[in-house]
Parts: sequence; C-alpha cells; structure tokens
Amino acid sequence: FSLTFTLLNVAHASTILLLVLTAILNMVLGLSLPTTAVYILLAVLVGPALTQAGIVPIAAHLFIFYFGMLSTITPPVCLAAYTAASLAKADPMKTGWESMRLGVLAYIVPFIFALSPTLLLIGRWPEVVLSIVTATLGALVLGVGLVGYLFRPVGFVRRSLFVVAAIALLTPVVQSGKYAALTWTLNGIGLLLAAILFASEWLARSSSRRAPRAVVSTDG
Repeated sequence: FSLTFTLLNVAHASTILLLVLTAILNMVLGLSLPTTAVYILLAVLVGPALTQAGIVPIAAHLFIFYFGMLSTITPPVCLAAYTAASLAKADPMKTGWESMRLGVLAYIVPFIFALSPTLLLIGRWPEVVLSIVTATLGALVLGVGLVGYLFRPVGFVRRSLFVVAAIALLTPVVQSGKYAALTWTLNGIGLLLAAILFASEWLARSSSRRAPRAVVSTDG
C-alpha cells in the first residue's frame, strides 16, 4: 500500500515517470518471480496507480504483463537467454545482452499503447490505422538502424538517421489535446525520412550492381 501511494504521488508529477518506474519494478521483481506471480502482484499494487493516471485499464494491465515477461531476457538474471546459451554452448551473459538488443522493440511498444491505446484498437479508426501502420514501419526501420543492414551494409550516419525515423514513427498518436498535432507531425516526418532512406539505399544498391556490368561492356 505504501508503494501504491508513492506511485500515485509520482503519477501526479509525470505519467511517463510513473511508467518508467513501473517497468523497472516489473523487471526487478521478475528476476526472482515467475511472470504470472509478477503480474498478479503488480496488478494489485501498481494497477490502480496506472489507471488513476489516466491510462486505459487494458493498456495498464498489458503494460505490467509485458515487462513481467521481459525480465526473462533482461540481464543479469535472464533465464530464457541463459537456457538458449546452454543449448547453443555460448556465453550466457553475451547471449543475454544480445537478446536484449534484438528485443529492444519489446521495451518500447508497452509505452506506446499505454500512452495511446489506438495500438490496442481503441479509438477512432483513422488513428487506429495510423498507429498500426506507423508502429509496423517503425519496428522495421528500427531493426535496420540497430542491425546496420538493409539492401546492403548501412554506415553509422545512416543508421542514426534510421533510428531517428523509427523514433518519430513510433511516437504514439494522441487523439486530442495540445500534443495531438505534434504527434501527427512527428509521424509524418518519420514516414518521409524513412521513405527517403529506403529509396536512397535501394538506388545505391542498384547502381553498385550495374557498375561491374558497365566496366565489362566497355572492355569488350
């Protein structure tokens, strides 16, 4: 009850801070408890704080459940990664950090649907469609930025631009309020930047493929 009261006080200051603290608490408890136990415990303790902060109940409970599961791939106690490492005879800690890097989108998605439930098909259909499309594209673009490969290896500067475009695309759409126009603008900027980057990479790959043929034909 003291924890709930403290989180309620935090919620009055910042909803995002409340979500961050809840995510950390979920992962810490998930180090020693199974996912079901973490969800039941935090649904009782933290769930009311999230709903009173204005988060839709289904989004609040899914947020808790998500981060309860993410403890299985989050170092230092990442049981799922350790199990995979033992099967592959790989280094457990390196496997844990790699699983966290590859699963980075799973740490972002809960914040998106908690702040804007349109990703959970709640709201008007234009916002719902936009959220699904931008979230899907954002996940793809973020993967390119983290892995460093699209149609060919991607350099550091372009990888950074891909990450920026992904952040803009993954910005949750706010249906109303003073930030509504800003979220729509960010999604539009992210979509435009992603389209430019994809087109430039495609053209660069096509030109690199044609170059050897041109040399051969000239020699002939």
